[in-house]
Amino acid sequence: VEVMDDDEEEDDEEDENSDVNVDSGDSRNITNHEDNKVEEGIEKEEEYSYDEIAGFIAHLQIDEEGHESSTKKNDDDARVNDAHSDCSSCHDDNDSDHNHNHEGNAGDDLDALFTPLDGTAMYYTTCKMNHSCNPNVIARYTFSCSGGGRKARWGKDLPLVVSCTALRDIDVGEELCISYINSDLGYKERTKLLDNYGFKCSCSKCVEDQDISELRSSYTSNLKNENKAHEDELFGVEDDLFGYEDDSTEESKNGDDYDDDDTTGSEELIQVKKKLNKMFSNSSQGSIPINAIAPATSFALQLGLQALQDIDSCNTQGVEDLNTSSLKQLLKNIMDALNNQDYVETLENAIRGEECVLDILYINRGWPNAAHREAHGCFSISGAIVHAKNGNFLPAMKMLDRALIFGLPRQKIYFFLQIVELHASNASIVMNNRQIETIPNYREPLLRQLILKHGLSAQIRYPIVELDTEALSCDLFQEIFFKSNEPVVIRGLAKAWPALEKWRRLEFFCQKYGHRVVPIEKGAMTEKSGLKEELMTMKEFLQNFLSPNSSDLVCSLKQSLTQNSIAYLAQHLLFEQIPDLLDDIDASPSLCGKDGPSHINAWIGTGGTRTPLHYDSYDNLFVQVIGSKYVRLYPPKETQNLYVMKQESSTYGKQGNFSSVDCEAENFSLHPKAKHSKYTEAVLFPGDALFIPCRQWHYLRSCSSSASVNFWF
Repeated sequence: VEVMDDDEEEDDEEDENSDVNVDSGDSRNITNHEDNKVEEGIEKEEEYSYDEIAGFIAHLQIDEEGHESSTKKNDDDARVNDAHSDCSSCHDDNDSDHNHNHEGNAGDDLDALFTPLDGTAMYYTTCKMNHSCNPNVIARYTFSCSGGGRKARWGKDLPLVVSCTALRDIDVGEELCISYINSDLGYKERTKLLDNYGFKCSCSKCVEDQDISELRSSYTSNLKNENKAHEDELFGVEDDLFGYEDDSTEESKNGDDYDDDDTTGSEELIQVKKKLNKMFSNSSQGSIPINAIAPATSFALQLGLQALQDIDSCNTQGVEDLNTSSLKQLLKNIMDALNNQDYVETLENAIRGEECVLDILYINRGWPNAAHREAHGCFSISGAIVHAKNGNFLPAMKMLDRALIFGLPRQKIYFFLQIVELHASNASIVMNNRQIETIPNYREPLLRQLILKHGLSAQIRYPIVELDTEALSCDLFQEIFFKSNEPVVIRGLAKAWPALEKWRRLEFFCQKYGHRVVPIEKGAMTEKSGLKEELMTMKEFLQNFLSPNSSDLVCSLKQSLTQNSIAYLAQHLLFEQIPDLLDDIDASPSLCGKDGPSHINAWIGTGGTRTPLHYDSYDNLFVQVIGSKYVRLYPPKETQNLYVMKQESSTYGKQGNFSSVDCEAENFSLHPKAKHSKYTEAVLFPGDALFIPCRQWHYLRSCSSSASVNFWF
């Protein structure tokens, strides 16, 4: 079917009716055919190649001073006439809404193209904004018409709209700035691009980046001077994984990374790695200030250098599967990458290095020597720096958590750690796959009776001396109990702690700290079976162990000896790892003296956890927060009857402070002296405290899901 002009339709209406016989369905097909031709025309007009667009822009005539020549005016008139002839609306005599505004367009080529900008505030809104590499505003242009997509059009009646969006909180009186370039580029790349604008940016981000560059340069120079004898070995080109000696070839300088047919596979891989590194470097590093990044980087390099110096001098006799050469190479690689801001290489070696040292830790059930702990700190901090610079704060927090668990001094990277903690907490929206239980309140009389009736292996026969907190002053405690090394139960000492209510709601822990990594002991801590130590997130611990167990109101001794789902966050410095939790307790009880406690440990676990009979070298104030625990104490004079474990034969307690006696399940044929040893005992409920003097033997078993805090002083 041929689509005719309006004039032809009017002249040949009879012929058309006689020649073409179509029904209503065919008429719709004709209309659709016309629409398809129009759509195809529009799409065809807009499909330009990059070369065509570039050529068009290159030939634009722009009068920057506003002086229009007569030749230019004639060219404009010709171009306007061409535009008029191409306008589909001008061919429609019935289009009364169409205004013929093609003629009389003054100005240069840009004025002809962007007419709607003339006489509006658009110019002052965007073009008059100054540049900043740390902009507070972004300007986006949008069409005001409703069509959108490829049909979007703008003109006099459909103006182009600019939307200015704040990128962050803007202070009163602060200048609004946009970025003329890609502000995510590195400092050197940004500086080079801004040279085309004829100025150097002095925003806070550029000042910080310049300081980082100078700091790294100074640090690297000092490091090389101090270790000149090992310079080539540690940071030379020979350490490259692919044996690549010089990447500053003429092709790479010109940006022709892949045009050389003679490029080897390893060289191509290095070039790909460099491109990836640029992508990794495009981060929101403005959120990580220089005074946070610099000390963390410096400390990571310090740990790596110290580990390299110590690793050869350490005695590795008896250490299993210790691949010293691989560990040293990983340390050299990560220090070199960190110094050169090669973040792809840094992260790769951080992950591999941490896996290497953790394998050594688990195989040998502890660090073989200090060098391996130092190496782990270097890998963890370096990996966290890369993650944080790229806005990946949850993985950064996990790496730092593992380092904190293994003794990383928090104060060395305090500011950096605070920033990562803040962003990770804001980024973690923990979605629970199943309901998280609330642990019952064991201060209730019925639950207390339930524990005393079903949770104990026998009735309390030798009770520890008890006092109510109102009846015990600090002076009385010092004179009667502390100086004489006598234990005492203090009922209700911590009854006002917020933790007694907050910590029962496991949902609180899961939502606020579910992303944090904690050390968990799984299984029973006995000489025969031992236990398995594992790092997991708080969410995994709560969902898989503590929450399911909390529905069992009482855990008997028999269940403690037979159940397989025991899990324990035991003797962990949780308050150093997560200082916010200190708000929920009294961090310095008056009974701990004027100097306060030297250590605060957290104990959170399922019912059935058992801590074997042992003693500590500190005075101990033990506070029950959630659930209940059975405690048994033996005075130091009973040591000779308690069969102290031999250090070389023990799977735990290698310090010689653990007993072989399995309390509540004793084998008196194996340990006959223990049958006549004297002890005292008690059951602790939420808010109760127990003073355990130093070198006092003690055994504990949780009779329900439980949380406790102890203060060594």
